[in-house]
Amino acid sequence: MIPGGLSEPSLTTARSALQVLFTDTNGANWKRSDGWTTSADPCKYFGVTCRGDSVVALRLPANNLQGRIPSSLATQLPLLEHLDLSSNRLQGSLPSQIGSFPLLVQLKLSRNRLSGAVPDFSQAHFLAEV
Repeated sequence: MIPGGLSEPSLTTARSALQVLFTDTNGANWKRSDGWTTSADPCKYFGVTCRGDSVVALRLPANNLQGRIPSSLATQLPLLEHLDLSSNRLQGSLPSQIGSFPLLVQLKLSRNRLSGAVPDFSQAHFLAEV
């Protein structure tokens, strides 16, 4: 059972969100992108952890991500528990939707060039590390 009445997104939806991240953050120049361009299964992408058919963690620290964090990350990966995009070259403001991960436990975005307002994280009831 998924907490809070969330529906489990399909792997096709997860793959779509992750491909937007890859494109929007200059994935061709990432230090590691194993599986991101060759596998149809997002659970086989470098830095992605799945539980069953759900993406629950995205860990790409110090991987040369450049650009903005797409809002689709939050809207299409609602079961994400760990998000680590620290030590990259991300810029701009955080999408407001990033505060709506209800199961998020860990959020690491330090050492980037992010600016703007901090989103409302009141829906992230389990958030323990920012």
